[in-house]
Amino acid sequence: YPIVLLLHGFTDSKEGWWKDDSYGKGGLVSKGLLEKGFSVLTLDARKHGERLWRNDFEAPWKMIEEGRWVDYRDLLIDTVIDYRRALDYLSRRSDIDISRVGVLGYSSGGTMTMQLAAVDDRIRVVTVCVASAYGYSSLKSLHKDLTAPEIRSRLLSLSVRTQAISEQNYAEAIGSRAFLLIVGSRDSWYSVAEARMFLDLIPGPTKEIQVYDSGHRLPKEYAARATEWFRKHLK
Repeated sequence: YPIVLLLHGFTDSKEGWWKDDSYGKGGLVSKGLLEKGFSVLTLDARKHGERLWRNDFEAPWKMIEEGRWVDYRDLLIDTVIDYRRALDYLSRRSDIDISRVGVLGYSSGGTMTMQLAAVDDRIRVVTVCVASAYGYSSLKSLHKDLTAPEIRSRLLSLSVRTQAISEQNYAEAIGSRAFLLIVGSRDSWYSVAEARMFLDLIPGPTKEIQVYDSGHRLPKEYAARATEWFRKHLK
């Protein structure tokens, strides 16, 4: 079977991909993929779900509130390593076609999806949901009390500390692989203009953007759009 890796968002867990009413409506995605003949695999990100004990059971969001961006960076990078190990495992299974691997990530899972696809050429098809290059809109959402110059100053400082996980730094490495970007027009973490600028960084010709009239929580229709992308391109 071809396989699609599913990467959950920040503070979520792998169980979110089995619940239709989870934040990312993950159950609709996984069921849609299974119905189309794909297998799926999802892991808890580091310090999430069953792995929360490694964080002393502290809610992951605390590292964002306290500005511990290096911890956040390490969480994402280490989770990407885990997925590469998962691919090593899958390559030894006779029921998995390791030549047909896709990946879909939601929110911070989208950031990890970019990283994973960029560093592992076993990934053939990519779908990133509600995640684009970290920009002005993101900091404005986090710090509503700051002035525009203060936000830009923090953004400059932040880019130095989190350069290793900035999505735009991985865009070129996606190459010609099929790439779908799904965003919400009212998402406070980015603007549609920023999302389109990000898509322009993907060098291949097989790329599309789907914009829904939503915030960070996408409507259920996105599940069918995402699964159809894999049916079409992960042959």
